[in-house]
Amino acid sequence: MSWRKMARGACLVGGAVIGLGLLAADSPPPAAVARQQEERPAPAPLISAVVLRCGFGAGDITPDASVPLMGYPTPRERSGSDGVHLPLLVRACVLKDGGLKAVLVSLDLCVLPNAPCRRLRAEIAQAIDTDPAHVLVSTTHTHSGPAPSDDYLQSIQPKIIDAVRRANDLIHPVTAWIQEAPLGLGYNRRVPVDGTIRMCWNPQTIFEHPPRPAPDPTCTLLQFRQVNGPRQVNVWSLGAHPVVFGKASRMISSDYPGAACKWLDANIPDGKSMFVLGAAGNVHPWMATQEDPRNVDRIGETAGSFVRTLAQATRPIAPAKDGRNLVCRAKTVVIRGHEIDIAVWLIGDSYVVAAPVELFGELAVDLRRRLEKPVLLTTLTNGWNGYWPHRGAFAEGGYEVGAIPAGLEPGDGEALVDHLVELAR
Repeated sequence: MSWRKMARGACLVGGAVIGLGLLAADSPPPAAVARQQEERPAPAPLISAVVLRCGFGAGDITPDASVPLMGYPTPRERSGSDGVHLPLLVRACVLKDGGLKAVLVSLDLCVLPNAPCRRLRAEIAQAIDTDPAHVLVSTTHTHSGPAPSDDYLQSIQPKIIDAVRRANDLIHPVTAWIQEAPLGLGYNRRVPVDGTIRMCWNPQTIFEHPPRPAPDPTCTLLQFRQVNGPRQVNVWSLGAHPVVFGKASRMISSDYPGAACKWLDANIPDGKSMFVLGAAGNVHPWMATQEDPRNVDRIGETAGSFVRTLAQATRPIAPAKDGRNLVCRAKTVVIRGHEIDIAVWLIGDSYVVAAPVELFGELAVDLRRRLEKPVLLTTLTNGWNGYWPHRGAFAEGGYEVGAIPAGLEPGDGEALVDHLVELAR
């Protein structure tokens, strides 16, 4: 060994010894060390969030041009379409917690009646080995979609099942996050005038009686973030009729929810989005029942950019104290002879509340107040049972009251909310 290497080694060893000696000489006594540790602030706690497994799948259910459209009482319901503005999709989100598996499906359709919806839920449950009570099938309520004929529903059922199966095959660990905030996208289309109700279908054409803001403007975002990767699923809810296109339009379109989801998926890297309808029974978007397709995209971008903002401000959903981070409850209630399939999911400390009705915004406000926790409200889910107004609307009259299910009386909407709250608790 050369003298240079020997000298360098001696210096390193000597330096280490000298350094240790200095540390030993300068070290405080044990009592002082203990005192310093007591005075040191405790480290900030790590973020604690619900951990589930989640998968997402989608497919195209756009009909051909011969299928009649649904949403307005006009001749277009007896004829086909003139083209496609935005395709209609099925989106499926599968959640798993231990042995419990739940499915949320969103269809770009106007409505899905009770009987075919129950059959579809049973088929979905069988396809991925879960309980039909744990399946929610929601329609976005676009008024530029096809009538739910037996032939059309049979043609899209394989596509729906395929989307659910792909979601089930792609489940991965996620954390759950949520945020809700008012989004003034809609207005109350029921305008009081001299003791009666005048329907404001379009603020541009009925300008002499300006409408009021929506009674429940809550936009809720339920977000599932991949634990070990960049993917995320963004499920959002808003109560405003998807009726940017008007009754003279013969274009197939998923309306503003489809435009918003398209914008979100293009602007959130590795994100997939799906929409469920909130309390829209008496609410229209501010650009409503007109013919300019650019306005569909404008409303969609407005909603999408707001949801993207919420995605930057979500909070982690706190885990359940008993370790069950996903609990699903479903029940069929009978009100005035109408069978209503309702459901509630509890995800940590937040709710998913589902009802197969066109719920008035005032009832949603009461529901949120009583549950006192974040709520992703999904109406038009597990069937369709028409408009369910609040008590005061019956005395006011108006279009929705004239179109309610047979036999409904004042207070039945409040009774439905009672059932939802009871099931949630």
